[in-house]
Amino acid sequence: MADPSYDWAALYQKHRDAMCGVAYEVLRGSGRWDLAADAVQEAMVSLMKAPPTEPPRSWEALLVATSKRRALDIVRSAAVVRGVEYTEECVPGVAAPDEDRQRRDR
Repeated sequence: MADPSYDWAALYQKHRDAMCGVAYEVLRGSGRWDLAADAVQEAMVSLMKAPPTEPPRSWEALLVATSKRRALDIVRSAAVVRGVEYTEECVPGVAAPDEDRQRRDR
C-alpha cells in the first residue's frame, strides 16, 4: 500500500484556480457565488481527512470534481432550507448542453 501523505498545500496552490472556477460556476446561478471559497475549502478538508490510498491519475480532476460536489451540496442545502425542489438536470449556474450550443451559434 502506498503512503497516503501528500503535499496538500502544493496541490491546493497548483489547482485552486480550477477548483474555484467550477465551484463559482455552480454557485453563481444560485446567487451564492460568494460561497465558492467555502466549497473549495470543504473539498480540501474532506480529501485530507480521507486521502486516496493511491495517487490519482489526475489530481486536478479529483480536486475539481470534489469541489463541484461540495458546491452542489451547498446548492442542495439552500434548496432544502427554502423549500425548493432540487433536480440534477437544473443545476443553477451551469447551462444545459443545448443552451451552451445555442449561445455559441448566435
